[in-house]
Amino acid sequence: MLQDVVAAIAWVKHRPEVASSRIGLAGASVGATLAIQAAAADPSVRSVALLSPGIDYRGLKSDAAMKKYGDRPVLLVASKNDPYALRSAKQLSEDAPRTQLETLDDAGHGTMMLTKSDGLVGRLVDWFKATLL
Repeated sequence: MLQDVVAAIAWVKHRPEVASSRIGLAGASVGATLAIQAAAADPSVRSVALLSPGIDYRGLKSDAAMKKYGDRPVLLVASKNDPYALRSAKQLSEDAPRTQLETLDDAGHGTMMLTKSDGLVGRLVDWFKATLL
């Protein structure tokens, strides 16, 4: 799965309409773990948004990757009715100096939050506009 994310980043970098040194990644659930792992290894990834992140999903870990990611901007989004993701997001926010943590009410897990939380999609777009310019 991680190789798929790395391949997607490589593909995007070669698109003529993309500024290859200003890539943003978003991931939800296990995709959040994969996004931070790929971003930690690639300095051209300048910003990430992680929805319902987890510290350890079946051996895929995000905490070491978050530390390696350094001082690049991170948006962490978790719902109050998803206690593991909320706990993980809070823990991960301690490992990155430029973190914004957004806690949602009753928005579920992963991509479900995109439809259950009014305005989340717009806030994600705004996040990337602000952090990739």
